Amino acid sequence: SNFLPLWMMPYVFDNLFLERWTAIFRIGVALLRNMENEMMKMDIESLSKYLWEQVHMMDLDTFVLLKQADSISLDKESINFVRDKFYVE
Repeated sequence: SNFLPLWMMPYVFDNLFLERWTAIFRIGVALLRNMENEMMKMDIESLSKYLWEQVHMMDLDTFVLLKQADSISLDKESINFVRDKFYVE
């Protein structure tokens, strides 16, 4: 991964194998929620630089992040919308 710290990847893959692609969606939303306040203060150039250079060095609590991700509710309609719009075989 270019984005997440390497030490976090086994946990992400565990969730991916258990929940398939919805796990990645939930983890992504949880990450964005954690960074929302800081990201909202940035222009697009600063945001791009932040995502490229800084995020992978964040001090994230993996278990808190995964618990947040697990608490994100995805209804069937939302899942189907994302699948139809972005799923690539």
